[in-house]
Amino acid sequence: SVVLSIVQDTLGFMWFGTQDGLNRYDGRAFRTFNQVEGDPTSLSDTWVCSLALDAQGDLWAGTRQGGANRYDARKGTFIRYQHQEDVAGSLSDNNVHALFSDAQGRLWLGTNAGLDLFDPNTQTFSHYQLPDEDEFSVHAIAQDPQGMLWLGTPHALWRFDPAGSAFTSFTPDEKSFPVNAILAHPDGSLWLTGVGSGLLHFIPSSAEFTQYLEKEGVSENTQGLWLDPSGSIWVG
Repeated sequence: SVVLSIVQDTLGFMWFGTQDGLNRYDGRAFRTFNQVEGDPTSLSDTWVCSLALDAQGDLWAGTRQGGANRYDARKGTFIRYQHQEDVAGSLSDNNVHALFSDAQGRLWLGTNAGLDLFDPNTQTFSHYQLPDEDEFSVHAIAQDPQGMLWLGTPHALWRFDPAGSAFTSFTPDEKSFPVNAILAHPDGSLWLTGVGSGLLHFIPSSAEFTQYLEKEGVSENTQGLWLDPSGSIWVG
């Protein structure tokens, strides 16, 4: 099955979000978690788009149609968080593309309806919608050393200031481009990938983009980024 997201929890387990369930690897064998019809404590959808650990070390799984799930490791069950039409504090949309735990311990979710912030005390979500009517889906989230959040959408890169709830968009030469993954580098710059976008390097201070495509040895269709301990950037 296609692997869409990977994370390691505080106990050392490796978790893989796939198009056919959530897989946990303990170093010897895999255990697969799937949606079980009639069981509200099971995974809400088998298509797992995103994974993250919150400030308490709990695993969260975002799905394509079933909302978000928090794993209760003690019970081996899931707590579901889903959109409810008449409940203002519910998840904004059940398609959860991105999950991100920031340096302040806050959990952010990128959905088909914008950016959500989870409040663990009330178990509710605050909603932040991008100001562009053509932009509503958040596919990637990262945070820079200054505390700003950076969001990838199907059309642009956005900066979000959590303190003032202000959005600012950035595109190379004012051209629309999709952003599927964002790597916030320790030097303050950003690396971006997306289908048809290749690899882009963005310097926030100057709003300058540099694009790398096939002539530089990079596929135009890129999906993921990883910074290894030696400082090398890997592109998938």
